Amino acid sequence: MVDKVIPYLINLGEVIPARSKATLLNEIAMALIECINIYGAKKVSKKGKISKIATCFWPVRLIPLTDTRASVCSYFLNKQEDLKLGPFNLFPPPPQNVIKGADPSTFLESLESYNSAYLKKSKNYKRAPVIQEALFNTNEIGYFKNFFLNQYNLSSFGEPHFLLEGEPISKSVNQIKIVQDIYDFVNLKDVHTLDNYAQQIIQLCEKWVKKSSLEVEKIKGTTVDTREEEKQLARLNSELKQEKERNLNNKPEELLKSGNYRVSDKTGEFNNHINAIKNAVERVKNAVNQKDLFLLDEGMNELELRYNDLGNSISRFNTEIAQLEKNLDRESKDIQNSHNKKVSDLERRIYEVEKDIDAKHKGLSSDLASAEDINLQIKNEKQSCLDNIESIKNKELTDLQSFFNNYTIEIKTQNIVVGIPIFIFYFVDPNTNKTAERAPVLPLLIEKGKIQRTKITEKFRRELHNLMNKYTPMVDLVEKEGEKGNLMEAIKNVDTQLEDAVNDLRMQKILSKKEADQAKEVINNIVW
Repeated sequence: MVDKVIPYLINLGEVIPARSKATLLNEIAMALIECINIYGAKKVSKKGKISKIATCFWPVRLIPLTDTRASVCSYFLNKQEDLKLGPFNLFPPPPQNVIKGADPSTFLESLESYNSAYLKKSKNYKRAPVIQEALFNTNEIGYFKNFFLNQYNLSSFGEPHFLLEGEPISKSVNQIKIVQDIYDFVNLKDVHTLDNYAQQIIQLCEKWVKKSSLEVEKIKGTTVDTREEEKQLARLNSELKQEKERNLNNKPEELLKSGNYRVSDKTGEFNNHINAIKNAVERVKNAVNQKDLFLLDEGMNELELRYNDLGNSISRFNTEIAQLEKNLDRESKDIQNSHNKKVSDLERRIYEVEKDIDAKHKGLSSDLASAEDINLQIKNEKQSCLDNIESIKNKELTDLQSFFNNYTIEIKTQNIVVGIPIFIFYFVDPNTNKTAERAPVLPLLIEKGKIQRTKITEKFRRELHNLMNKYTPMVDLVEKEGEKGNLMEAIKNVDTQLEDAVNDLRMQKILSKKEADQAKEVINNIVW
C-alpha cells in the first residue's frame, strides 16, 4: 500500500544520509530526545522504563494537481474540506449563440444585453461548495514538505515496522480521489472557456465593425441632390427682390390721379346759392329803400334761407371729401398690406426651401454621425466585455493561487502513497510489567541546530497519543505490532548504541553538550 517513505530526521542544509543502522540509531536517539523535550527529563524518568521501541508509518497520499503542486490526503487525523470550487452560479452561454443582430445597431443592443446579463454581474461567478474528503490544508501538512522532497523506497527500510491502518481510520488511503470540480478548477477549465468567449466576442465585433465601417464609407461617398430646391430658391429670391423693389403707387395723390376715384364739381351749385343770396340781398335793399317792413321781413327770411342752403351744400361737400380721403387711405393701406403679405409669404417659402436643403444635408450628416457613433460604441462595449472577462479570470487566478497556498505543497510527484515515520516508545510499569503509556513522536526537522515545532504537529502528536492510549482498536494494533517489531530486540545493546548515536549527533552539532549529557543520563535510567 505504501509506495515511498520519508526520512524521520532532516537537518536542513545537509544531505540526507542513506538508510543504515547508524541512521536508524540517530533517528531513535533524536526521537527519544524529543520525547524528553515534550515531557521533561524528570517526568520521562517517572513514566517508567522503556520496554519497547517501534516504528510505524502513517500512510498519506500525494496527489499531483499540476506539474509542481500536489495535495496531501489521508483519512487518518483528518476531516473533509468544504471548498468553494464548484460550478459558477450562472455560467454565460457562448456569445456566438446569443449575440445576434440584423444591423450594427441591433447587434450593439444584443452585445450590451449580453454584457449586462452575464459578464457584469459578479454574483454569477460565485462558486458552489464542494466536499473534498481526506484533504489536508497547508497549515496542517506544510511542515512535512521538506520530508516529502526526500522520499525513498520502503524496501530500503530494513528494520521491523508496521502501517497505521484499520480502526479508527474510516477508509483506506487507496480510496482517496480528488473530486472532478477541483481538477476542473486547477486546470482553469472555466478560464479557458472564458478565453474562448473573449475570442468569439472579438470576432463578432470585428465582423460588425467592418460592416459598420463600410456603411460609414458609403455615407461619406453619398452626395445630396438639392437641384430642384436650388431652382425653386432662385425663383423665389427673384420674386422677392422684384416685390421689394416694386413701386406701390399707393399715396393718396397717386391713387386719386389713377382715375379710379371722382371728385364732384360743386362750384356751379355754390354759384347758384351765391346768386340766390345776392338776389335776397337786393330784395332786402329794396325793402329798406321802400321802408316796407313786411318786405324787409320777407327779404331777411329769404336771405337767411339762402345762406343755410349754401352752408348745407358746403357741409355735404366736406363730407364727400372726407369719405374720399378715407377711401384713398384704406386702399393705400390695403396695397401696403398686400405687399407686405406677399413679401412675408415669399420669405417664408424661401425659408422652407432653405430648411429642406439644410435638412437633406443634416440628414446625411446625422446618418454619418450615427454610423460612426455605433461603430465607436461597438468597440467600447467590446472592450467592456473583455475587461469584465479579464476581471473574472483575475479573480479565478487569485482564488487558484489561494487554493494552492492553502491546500497544496510545491512538489513534483506522482500519485503515490507515502509513509510518514513515527517512533513509539512504550513505557512499562516495573511493578506490573504492563505498558503504562505509549509515546509517539513525529518526524523531526532541524534548522540551525534547533528542532522546529509547530502547533499542528503538536496537535497531531496529542491526537496520536490519545488514540494509542485510549482507543482500544488503535491500542490493540500498536501493542500487537510493537510486540512483533520491537527495535530493542532487533538492535543489540540498544542503550549503548543509543549513547553512541547521541555522541554522533553531538559531533554533528545537532545537539548541544547539555542536551547530549541529559539524553545519555535519561537513556541510562529508562532504557532497559
